[in-house]
Amino acid sequence: MADGRYQVISILVAIILIIINVFSIFVFGFNIIESLIVIGVSVVLYVGLVFFLAVQPRSERVRIVNRPVVREVVRTVEKPVEVVRTVVRPVVKYVEKKKKKLDIEKFEYIGSSVNKVYHTRNCRLGKMIKKKYKELSHQKSFFVKRKYKPCHVCILKDKKV
Repeated sequence: MADGRYQVISILVAIILIIINVFSIFVFGFNIIESLIVIGVSVVLYVGLVFFLAVQPRSERVRIVNRPVVREVVRTVEKPVEVVRTVVRPVVKYVEKKKKKLDIEKFEYIGSSVNKVYHTRNCRLGKMIKKKYKELSHQKSFFVKRKYKPCHVCILKDKKV
């Protein structure tokens, strides 16, 4: 019921604002821009008023709930009889076979045949070289003879320090 009352009030306010706008435009002789400003201000006022009319206070109803009476129920439960059974089984332990270690030769230097740069085996850039472009050697002279450049990260760093 309250919703209908607020709607009627907002419609009446809108009609009154329209009458006031038309009256003020003709009495004061506003041009088009001034009349649009007056209409805009009245629309803003109307929207603000309707917003506050639309927000209705909510009335909270208090509900009284009768709580049920809690009764204690006492039951006697017989204690279960414990039965102990012993089962004799042999203990089986599985022994894993030791895997043989592979004998893979570790080279001190790794070179790339694409960009002609050599690295130490721990260099992060040397680990990124694809297998098909890797060249391996224990000696630095192997790469120097083939005119490979030293890596700026691993080899030239050692020289600077």
